[in-house]
Amino acid sequence: MLAEASEVMPILERETILAEARPFDPLTRLTEFTEGFPFAIQILRIGGVHPTEDARIDNPYTGKPHDESFTNIGEHCLAVASLANTLAFRLYEKGVLSMEEAGLVTSRALVHDANKRIEIMRRNAVREGAVREAYTPQAYETIRPILTAQGIDPELVNYMAGAGKETAHLSIGDFLTLSDGIPSLVPNKMAEKIIHLADDMTSTSIPLSGKRPLTVYLTTWERMIASEFPTRYPFLWKEGLAFDPKGDVTPIQDITMVTPNLRWPRNYAYWQPVVSNAICREIQAIIDPGNQQRPEYFVKALVNSTLVPAA
Repeated sequence: MLAEASEVMPILERETILAEARPFDPLTRLTEFTEGFPFAIQILRIGGVHPTEDARIDNPYTGKPHDESFTNIGEHCLAVASLANTLAFRLYEKGVLSMEEAGLVTSRALVHDANKRIEIMRRNAVREGAVREAYTPQAYETIRPILTAQGIDPELVNYMAGAGKETAHLSIGDFLTLSDGIPSLVPNKMAEKIIHLADDMTSTSIPLSGKRPLTVYLTTWERMIASEFPTRYPFLWKEGLAFDPKGDVTPIQDITMVTPNLRWPRNYAYWQPVVSNAICREIQAIIDPGNQQRPEYFVKALVNSTLVPAA
């Protein structure tokens, strides 16, 4: 059974969270990941989100130039991969993941936001009336013809089109099931769970002029506050998920307009920390089953203790 919302969404102040956080420099892993996962790093280049290489890309939906730097997204990808790598290899040591699976976790985490620049260009196009949707599964699929028209290798197109399928709000339903009528985590899928959790726990700030972004590892609810989700992603409080009469997860476009046949209707802002903290509980039970610390704080302390801090 998943935890109650009150257990995972305490009242917290953004300034306090960031003041107590431990900064991490993702670029300390760039050489290692470039050598170990060149295919994934190439995906970041194609998406215009490499952590050190600025790229000029026209908005494919409007034809307008898009000169904004997205190296901070690349740094975020490195940071998420670092966290995922740490957890994956701890679970490899416990015999839960194979070496191949641990490597795949790192590779998939590296590319999870490879589409972020195109996503933002699509959002801008929605504001201009050029396209209708920015965040639906159908909207994400529009990347395929765009990349194909650029002459990108089909294998790279497929890999990039699938980038991030384990992360963010659209993937939450993939980790939910009903057990005796109660929402619970799906069994297995540990590799996907690690990638999902790593993204949920990694906060990378929008960089100020002339300054590097700040990257810190937080609990999921702390990250939602630190990254100002209510302001940046207000739809997370309006849209959500529920279970239909067959017990299948179904999306809700407006949480205030739910039909009576749906069970457990909650917005994404509810499901996100609840699901991530349940994943933390699974990981804690494997790595240190006798530990009595709250699972999300156990995992946060674990990753912060093993990664190289920022200078």
